[in-house]
Amino acid sequence: MAVDTGAKAKESFQEKTIASTEIFNDDNSNGSSQTYSTGWRLCAVTVSLALGMFLVGVDSSVIGVAIPRITETYQSLDDIAWYGSAYMLPCTILQPSFGWLYRIFNVTYIYLSSVILFEGLSIVFLHCFFH
Repeated sequence: MAVDTGAKAKESFQEKTIASTEIFNDDNSNGSSQTYSTGWRLCAVTVSLALGMFLVGVDSSVIGVAIPRITETYQSLDDIAWYGSAYMLPCTILQPSFGWLYRIFNVTYIYLSSVILFEGLSIVFLHCFFH
């Protein structure tokens, strides 16, 4: 008697999919479904995410703008390859720390504090570097 392993595998996959859907279903205990933001809250969330992505873009491209000035100041054309790595090293080091902070404290406050700190220190360093 031949056993159709393909059909059994498909059935097993479907059972696992249904089980995982039930585990991750975000319905409330009273049976009502999840609500989504609309109106001004949706607009605020969208604008916040867009500004956050803009900061990521600025943060990752700022080293390209600074390379000529750094090379001129330190007379080190041979070290250009290290600038990007040295710039990303603090970001890499801080990732686990921010993960720990996000787990313990409110994500909104940590995110806003880090954005304010980033912008404030950027202004201070720009003022010191170009004057």
